[in-house]
Amino acid sequence: MSASMDLDLLRHLTSLPGLSGFERPVADFIFGRLAELGLDTRVDTIGNVTAHIPGSGPRLMLIAHMDEVGFMVRKVYQNGFLAVQRVGGASQHALSGQLLHVWADESPLPGVVGVLPQHLAMDVLPPPLEKVYIDVGASSREEAFALGIRPGTVITHAPTFELLNKKMICAKALDDRIGCYLLLHLAERWHNRRPECELWLAFVVQEESHLGRATLPVARAVKPQLAIGVDATLAFDTPDLTDGQTDVALGEGPAIKVMDHLPGTLWGFLGHEGLRSHVEDVAEKSGLPLQREIVAGLSTAVAPLPFAEEGIATAALSLPLRYSHSPVEVLHMDDVVTADNLLEALVGSTWPLDRILRSSPRGRRER
Repeated sequence: MSASMDLDLLRHLTSLPGLSGFERPVADFIFGRLAELGLDTRVDTIGNVTAHIPGSGPRLMLIAHMDEVGFMVRKVYQNGFLAVQRVGGASQHALSGQLLHVWADESPLPGVVGVLPQHLAMDVLPPPLEKVYIDVGASSREEAFALGIRPGTVITHAPTFELLNKKMICAKALDDRIGCYLLLHLAERWHNRRPECELWLAFVVQEESHLGRATLPVARAVKPQLAIGVDATLAFDTPDLTDGQTDVALGEGPAIKVMDHLPGTLWGFLGHEGLRSHVEDVAEKSGLPLQREIVAGLSTAVAPLPFAEEGIATAALSLPLRYSHSPVEVLHMDDVVTADNLLEALVGSTWPLDRILRSSPRGRRER
């Protein structure tokens, strides 16, 4: 079992640009890391990366998404400023005054989101997105074009990586580079061992813009019997959210998702009861804390999988995250280590497939 974090790996993962639909830098790094381990690693047409670790037992697929929220140039004004469009649910509340990276080439151009001086903004609310502009130092449209900027140019938050009180990590794109980190860490420990399952690791694209649709091609290719998503979720432990809809908090362990839902849509996820119970059993036997998550306002990449193929037993493991979809997302290192240990224990555990898929866990004592 792991006892510490590889901060250099997570720092590098979060530093990479991977706007939804433009995940190539992240995918290339992950592919190279897996290939160096000697794993059978493949990339499909839309950019999903999968790796296979042979073992004995049921076909299990673990899934994380590579993309991050961000922006795209919508138009270039005559005076050289840039209008933007959100890609994914990037936080507009955290936008004014931020430093962004404008990817006109492989090297980013720094850009600043315009902010009204406080002297003139006493009673002014943050502007709506259509009024937001980015300053890259260009004084004309022609100068911006000469820099390589066009409508459709990708924009991400500038990388940050700080430790808060030596126990929490603050960075952009922790949703869901933390899932990618955990799957890569698992691959490093199991690449020369045989797990108690036929293990596939899937790193998928476009979760932030199209939720779980990118998981469908990997499900068709792998045909797993069991699937577990590894992603971030909302923590409700800050002063403005302590009376929020759940008790999920940093430092209390990862969360097993019971359900989520996007209000106003038919999109959501209900975890498979037998697989969720198995994850809870392994956590309990391993002495690992595990919270339960029931939340409205978000969903996850694995949401379509219960209805894919002939039906896939699907669960979701979540890392509590503060300030989601902002450049200063925060998670607790203890939660990461616990999730790391839980995934290790799951992969190395026996899988009572008949009980997971067919036996009703009703009557189990609640934790």
